[in-house]
Amino acid sequence: MSRQAFLERLNHILNLFTRGSTPLGQNVSSRNVSSRTFGMDQASITVTGENVRMLDSAVEELLDMMPAVKDTLSRKAFLDMLIATIREKKISSSSFIQSESEAFQQHILAIPLQKFRVVRRIYGIVLSNDDDSIQIGDFTIYSGRRIKEMSPNQRFLAATWQLRDVEEPLIECAVEARDVDKAVELADTLFYRLELMIRLLIGRRTTRFEVGILNYVGPQMRNRLILSDSGNVVSEGSSWRGALERIPIADPFFRQPSPPFARLLRLISRRNNQLEMHVVRCAEWTAQAMGDPNAASAFVKAATALEVLFSANEKGVITPSIMAQIAESCAFLLGDTPAVAVEIERQVRRLYGVRSAVVHSGKDSVAEDDLNALIHICRTIIMVLLSDEEFAETDTIAKLADYFKRKKYSFLEAATPESGS
Repeated sequence: MSRQAFLERLNHILNLFTRGSTPLGQNVSSRNVSSRTFGMDQASITVTGENVRMLDSAVEELLDMMPAVKDTLSRKAFLDMLIATIREKKISSSSFIQSESEAFQQHILAIPLQKFRVVRRIYGIVLSNDDDSIQIGDFTIYSGRRIKEMSPNQRFLAATWQLRDVEEPLIECAVEARDVDKAVELADTLFYRLELMIRLLIGRRTTRFEVGILNYVGPQMRNRLILSDSGNVVSEGSSWRGALERIPIADPFFRQPSPPFARLLRLISRRNNQLEMHVVRCAEWTAQAMGDPNAASAFVKAATALEVLFSANEKGVITPSIMAQIAESCAFLLGDTPAVAVEIERQVRRLYGVRSAVVHSGKDSVAEDDLNALIHICRTIIMVLLSDEEFAETDTIAKLADYFKRKKYSFLEAATPESGS
């Protein structure tokens, strides 16, 4: 981080503000001009018009210059402290100097990191009476009765949790943050990833099961009426939609998953190398495809999962050469014989033809078999990359690309005569 750049950004933000609130008689909203005022009376400062957008952008730039802060402090807490500092300089009609810029940074960094345990309801699972707690990756699942026993502040707990909440399963994760808002933000990101990974672990598109923490839909009764042109009811009925069964989360299938999925669950909340980060993103897109009720939309998401691993094109345009690269990569990873590899490459090329039709030609229907085939390829590739010893030392996308390049030209080694022969 450049010290001078941070100082310049602070003074830029300072210059976006004017002292006082919006002047009386100036109806900002009537002119479709936004305005934000901080503070009251003589201690207030205001930013209006285009400066509002510039403020938001500049605050993000400041946070980007302090990654240790951005990852541990909420934007709201950072903005509160920034505005207090800006207000002081605005009232004194002075600009920031280097020592003041550094003092502000040190003030932010001095906010201590704390470990927070964030607890939420988890839906779509069932615990038996014998289950004290279940560990899934870095998450702990237990009965709501347990948190009632653990909490020393029963009055606060009673005001926050309803009676039913303490009878249902809860899930907990630990995060490190400098304030409560950031702790919730970090935990909710982890909870969302866990939802996706459980869907991936289940392994297929289904409405039979649904496990959710933040995005749970659950079973719904759908009523219907059929009316004639004259308005008479000619038919009526109802049907359940959504998952009716709850998963026994203590089952070894979830509690002790296979090694690649056990590793994937750990990667949800732990620092990853570059390849692992891409594998997690591939898993997230695959799980989103498994949960999307629209087959065409799900197909594009499954294709995106492969692109996260095998395409370096950040513009998102899938050219024939990129499509060939993705198909070859899948064949190298999944083909255990030349014939199988050729068939996988052919299948992926065909499936990408379907993807192009959806994205570029407005195709709004996709064969369920094609969608399931693409999801199966994505899921199997994730398992291979996380479990095959051949990739134990592969920690970057560049190294994975080198592996494919060596694989592609390995026939030359066999064809090269030994020296002296």
